[in-house]
Amino acid sequence: MGRIRMAQTIPGCMDGIHPKKFIKDQEYEIDDNEINSRLAKIFLNCGAAVSVRARKPIGVPEKAVIEEAPEIKPQMSASEMRKIGKKTEIESDKEPETDKEPESKDTRVYQLSDELGISWKKIVRIAKELGFNVKTAQAGLTNSEVEKIKAAYKK
Repeated sequence: MGRIRMAQTIPGCMDGIHPKKFIKDQEYEIDDNEINSRLAKIFLNCGAAVSVRARKPIGVPEKAVIEEAPEIKPQMSASEMRKIGKKTEIESDKEPETDKEPESKDTRVYQLSDELGISWKKIVRIAKELGFNVKTAQAGLTNSEVEKIKAAYKK
């Protein structure tokens, strides 16, 4: 279990219902009733907190050593903190980046449905079965996704 020390006073919420104010210069135990690891990661990413490591120097009684705080950023709103939290979750799920440029999404679901002569809802169903993140008729599809959907439809 780790600890963080708040570099600034900031509101936070672990469950999305009960907000709590985390006070500057106070330490909080991660995975305790006060703060979980996801919220702690958000605070660390936005510079609102620094991690605290317990170190025992040779010949000196054990005491907490505080890492130097980064430059304090202006206080963030709750919506900005949620965006950072979502961004870190998404980044952790990403595959390592390559030098390839991302494929552009030139074709819309409704355009493909007109081309194949089927309902856009059926295309969305096929795309979800193939693991693509498609929900509406206006969603964009890459050329490779279009080819895979066409191949799955012909089966």
